[in-house]
Amino acid sequence: MAGRLTKVARSLIEANRSPGMKALDLRGSADLLCVNMMCEKVGEPCICRLSRVLEANGSELRSLNLSGNKLTQLPGAVFELPHLQILDLSGNMLQEIPEDVLKLQSLKVLDVTNNPLTGVPKRVARAFYGATEIRWDGSK
Repeated sequence: MAGRLTKVARSLIEANRSPGMKALDLRGSADLLCVNMMCEKVGEPCICRLSRVLEANGSELRSLNLSGNKLTQLPGAVFELPHLQILDLSGNMLQEIPEDVLKLQSLKVLDVTNNPLTGVPKRVARAFYGATEIRWDGSK
């Protein structure tokens, strides 16, 4: 019995070359640091390039790992991924879970452990109750 192999893109360059990719693993990735010398965020975590890649090649994405990148926000493109089932945002600097996460109708696992969150919004908790596993450690 042979399982289907899924290629995992591990950089934004690889993701750019992978239309129809199913998994993108950017845990602790230098790809998410801003390199635009004209930007106020140069050298800091930045979502601009990630947003462009997701808009271009993310339509079939099932798993997105953005853990350990010190992100303080997420690009809107993350919430426009119709097939996304696993979203790992652990180990970042997110202070809230955006309610836009409710657009992710296929989501099965949302990991927000090790973020300075104040809580999970009631609307999100209610909508995902029983259908989506929310991993949150109450860290602040």
